[in-house]
Amino acid sequence: LYYTLIYPYFNYCCIIWGTAADCHLNKLQLQQKRAIRIVSKKYYLAHTAPIFKELHILKVKQIILKSTLIFI
Repeated sequence: LYYTLIYPYFNYCCIIWGTAADCHLNKLQLQQKRAIRIVSKKYYLAHTAPIFKELHILKVKQIILKSTLIFI
């Protein structure tokens, strides 16, 4: 569900918008964490680090880094 509905929005042109200031990227990170909690049906205050690891999902900054390295 995550990879079909949410991931494409984070991956689209992330090489370009990935150079934005951290305050903007943090807003995206919060939305990603919110989506992860909803998809995994966890409590809305649950820690997301174990969820990311369990579902093998990259965080926003890791997605940007991966796309940049593939491009280079």
